[in-house]
Amino acid sequence: MLQKFMDYLCKIDHGIVGICFLTVVGMYNRCCDLHYPNSVTFDEVHYGSVTTLYSSQRFHIDKQPPLFRLLLFNLFPNYFSTVSMWENIGKDFPDQFSPQAIRLLPAILGTLLIPTAFGVVLKLGFTVDAALLAAILVTFDNALVIQSRFMVADSLQLILVLLSIFFAVIKSWFCFVLSSIFIGLAMSVHLSSLALWIVIIMLALSKAWEICTDRKVSLAHGFGKGCLYIVSSILVPIFVLLMCTTVHLKSVNLSGPHDILMSSTFQASLDGGLKSDGSIVKYGSVIRLRATGDIPPYGSCYLNSIAQIYPLTHEDGRGSSGQQVVGCSYKASSWNVLHPTNFDSQNMEVRDGDFILLIHSNTNGTLNTHDVAAPVSKYKQEVSCVNLNEMHSPKMQTWKVHVVNTNGNKAWKNLHSKVLFEHVNTGFYLVVTGNTLPEWGLGSLEVATEGLDETGDCATEWNAETIPSSKKTSSYKIIHETFNNVVEYLGMTWFLSLQSGPDHRFASEPYEWPFGQSSIAYWYNSTTNAQLHFTGNIASWCGGILISSLLIINCILFALYQRRNHAIANDRLHLWQKSVYALMILGSAYVFHMAYYIIVVPSPKFAYQYLPSVVCLHMLQACALEVFYCYCERLALIVIFIYVASVIWCYWILRSITFGFATKCQEELEHLQLWQSWDLPLT
Repeated sequence: MLQKFMDYLCKIDHGIVGICFLTVVGMYNRCCDLHYPNSVTFDEVHYGSVTTLYSSQRFHIDKQPPLFRLLLFNLFPNYFSTVSMWENIGKDFPDQFSPQAIRLLPAILGTLLIPTAFGVVLKLGFTVDAALLAAILVTFDNALVIQSRFMVADSLQLILVLLSIFFAVIKSWFCFVLSSIFIGLAMSVHLSSLALWIVIIMLALSKAWEICTDRKVSLAHGFGKGCLYIVSSILVPIFVLLMCTTVHLKSVNLSGPHDILMSSTFQASLDGGLKSDGSIVKYGSVIRLRATGDIPPYGSCYLNSIAQIYPLTHEDGRGSSGQQVVGCSYKASSWNVLHPTNFDSQNMEVRDGDFILLIHSNTNGTLNTHDVAAPVSKYKQEVSCVNLNEMHSPKMQTWKVHVVNTNGNKAWKNLHSKVLFEHVNTGFYLVVTGNTLPEWGLGSLEVATEGLDETGDCATEWNAETIPSSKKTSSYKIIHETFNNVVEYLGMTWFLSLQSGPDHRFASEPYEWPFGQSSIAYWYNSTTNAQLHFTGNIASWCGGILISSLLIINCILFALYQRRNHAIANDRLHLWQKSVYALMILGSAYVFHMAYYIIVVPSPKFAYQYLPSVVCLHMLQACALEVFYCYCERLALIVIFIYVASVIWCYWILRSITFGFATKCQEELEHLQLWQSWDLPLT
């Protein structure tokens, strides 16, 4: 009986045993003791506070797409009922709150990275041993472990990217569509996946070329199938991203704190916000005026007036006594649209070329400009409000309406029309200069007038926002409006991701990431001196750069050798082709992802943003080590053994700051500072 059992064990593939063992080990170091620490850590503050906005269904927008936050809220709605729980790093969770439940999702996804990396290396054509080596590197990477143990989006993005690569290398159009779906989902988690999307498109082009040059199929069939791959790689991810964003917008359909960033038409689609039924601005309408410049602050600048007057004497000696007119980022008070001579002309449409008066609803001041220098822009004219009863001539406060986007219809449409306001008496146009007023202006933006030919840098076009009665909308209009809103939302998400933020203690630059020279403090307990730090496994990160560089050199030298018409064995040629294929996929993914953060993303940047490149690096170096093994078996075995041992050793010595073990003294933490640039220990 025992002999039969031993024979059965011998028949089991060592790859299956190995990957099962590594998956269990990975599950243990990622899923064990998730309740610790029982307090909010670093980025959990951000994800928790933003996700709570779903509970009120109020519109909000973040620097990244919403898929991870949507999953969190729909799986654990009771955990995001109040924002106060997520206010500060180190704040203890309430007794009824179970942190291990909400951290379990990233932990499971992080565990699944191990068998997925194993599968990717196998699908690239390498051996089980190389795939197991990749799985070992993923299992014992401290950065991947700690990032899987907390409520952050990285594990979800990584598993989706790896699944996309896994299915992309399979020779099946259906699998390639699955790959496109997964990269679309990854893009719905984090915009950095756009860089990895390029790799999928490259693979589609490669497959299309391979099919078109295959003599076994007709050119028409090959061309059609090749186009199918290319179109799938482009349209499917876009469709998935649009669908995820649509679900998000349907979940936050109430007017909220962030709708001020969006256009008037977008705000009109939110319940409780503006309502657009295609109505026309008429004499007697009450409107808000919003500058329509493409770049904030113009895009969220409303025309406002306050009862206070401009300073009687400015710093340079100039004076003014007019009521202040300013631009502000919040929804300011409204303006009444009146006819300059016929105050009884209610409900008459205002059209391109018509004349109007703009009366401030709160103060009854009439919008005016005159030959007095603006408070900051001295070469522009001041805009102020004067009392309607003090008008000497209506012409002095009259504005001519110029509808810019008439499209054959000269009516001034609510929300949709872009309008210029020309002051009749001076011929100058109402603009937002972009300058911030001094302290007396409370941080508002300067509003002035100037000639049209001088307004290249100013927001001179305005939207009217009214609240007319709602009407039923056709299905086509709803779909068209939803599509426009989704595109605008993604555009604003992209814009926000490109905005630089304040300096951060733990920020770093991409050139520090490949060798793990930066760390991030996630949590600190002053009582036990327990600390959590994001640090990479220095052995596998530095070793990966060296080994992958050697693989590139080997491929180049082999190509030169081949070009000189030397005879090459088929097995070596096949090995070189596999190496080039792995470099094209994994190497390109690494380079494109790094380029995204070097070229596109502004500061501050953080080391955990390097993780997609790290996973690709782990798989690539496993492929490289197999290549070296084919050239020098015994020496390669010794090197691989020492290398794996050093990776596990590095993981082991850094485990105290990966899992937050209590330490007896500061010196113990100082010994863990493998790079001088690491910010260890916290005090």
